[in-house]
Amino acid sequence: TTGIQTVLIYSNHRSFGIVSKSLAKLYITIGLLIASTLIDVLGFTLIEDFTLLEAFFMTVITLSTVGFEEVQPLSNAGMIFTGF
Repeated sequence: TTGIQTVLIYSNHRSFGIVSKSLAKLYITIGLLIASTLIDVLGFTLIEDFTLLEAFFMTVITLSTVGFEEVQPLSNAGMIFTGF
């Protein structure tokens, strides 16, 4: 191979590596967001006895930091759970 071919192969290999690292970071971020949502919904359902819709709503306003008023007043355990 000539020097130019070697540089092109190396260049293409590096850009492929960058793309796959970026996609891996995106997949990890999306996975963590989904996991956090599921854990929060489960927590609100178990701790506060919310319906799935109420728990999902509380999760969305908590994770997005919108801060609308709670669906129902939270217990002490619910307040601690929301803080984490």
